[in-house]
Amino acid sequence: MKPLVSAEKPISPGDKIQVMSSLPGALFKNICLGISEPVLVSINLTNRCNQHCIYCEIGRGRLETEKPLLDCVDMEWILEEMENYRIPNLVLGGGEPLLFEGLLDILSSAGKRGLQTVVQTNGMLIPHLRDGAWEVLKKSRASVAVSIDSFNPEIQNRVKGVPNAHHLQKRGIQLLVEHGIPVSLSTVITSLNHADLSNLVEEAEVLGVREVIFQPVIFSSNFPDTTPIPDKKGLNILPAQVEEIERRFDQILQFEKNHRVSTNLKVLRCWLPEYIQSLDQSGTGNPFFHKVLRRFWCAALDLIISLNYYGEVLPCNLLKSSVNIKERGEKHLVDLWNQACEPVRMNLRKGLYPDACASCICNFSTNFLGSTIRYPLHNFQHIPVVLASLTRYLHK
Repeated sequence: MKPLVSAEKPISPGDKIQVMSSLPGALFKNICLGISEPVLVSINLTNRCNQHCIYCEIGRGRLETEKPLLDCVDMEWILEEMENYRIPNLVLGGGEPLLFEGLLDILSSAGKRGLQTVVQTNGMLIPHLRDGAWEVLKKSRASVAVSIDSFNPEIQNRVKGVPNAHHLQKRGIQLLVEHGIPVSLSTVITSLNHADLSNLVEEAEVLGVREVIFQPVIFSSNFPDTTPIPDKKGLNILPAQVEEIERRFDQILQFEKNHRVSTNLKVLRCWLPEYIQSLDQSGTGNPFFHKVLRRFWCAALDLIISLNYYGEVLPCNLLKSSVNIKERGEKHLVDLWNQACEPVRMNLRKGLYPDACASCICNFSTNFLGSTIRYPLHNFQHIPVVLASLTRYLHK
């Protein structure tokens, strides 16, 4: 099987966008019956990258462990398991998934099985897609999430650590839109791009992007098998800049009212200030979200199956695991997931949180929505935001 593109260099990870189309039914089962039922499988296909993002451990060359990597045989087994267990959503990230050999075959197989697939990419290789790749993308009904932090060339190239990042990524977005592939953006708010967020959303609208998902910099490692970049906290905005950021959020939300592009800012602004304030208080054993939610529920442990490029089934993207699909024997994917997650679930029920929870922002907007739906009496102050977010989703 040929790769989609010819590339000499490896590529960097994009941020995960979770497709929670089955959230209401899964939450009902979890709340009423105590059943953990996955609605999404999130896979980091590869640890290769061709960018050097300032906040990415792989991009900064901090990968330390070498093990056998996922291959197409592993992926076909995962897709078969998803079909058998009726898990509808698939997210393919990395590293850079466009460098994974056989990605076209994976997308084609996922489409035939009726899966809703999101490909997370930095987009630099999209202009070099081989003939036939566009038809596969269309037939598989895949959508694409491009990791881009600014449409200002100087800022984007500096954040991504590649001189031509801006040009190739913007061209990639244009090609996706021209071919009718749904496109969203995944944007990390940093000390470098925070003043440019409004311009990013406006440019996204012009390009035909449907959604922009924002998040701050996670201060632990994005990959539990790597050591974190030193002083990642310093890449975030400062507490003194929170009011300025909220004014920019107001501008963007006002822009959304009269344009097609949407964002996650209604939810993000409910917890971002507390996260930023917590950055100089981490290590206290008290996760920041306790100041946001009176009662917390973790979606990753009950709804999302996460796998890394070694085939390890992780409780979440921040926690290590010794459970590997390559050593599965007769076990099914859901069995392996429960095996990996149950010890952490038990600890969370006792109020015992792993250290990584202090930097839990990868899925936190989903956790915020789910916690409010599951515990409305405890988190009643957030109900209006949750209802507004669900209404927006239903009307997309």
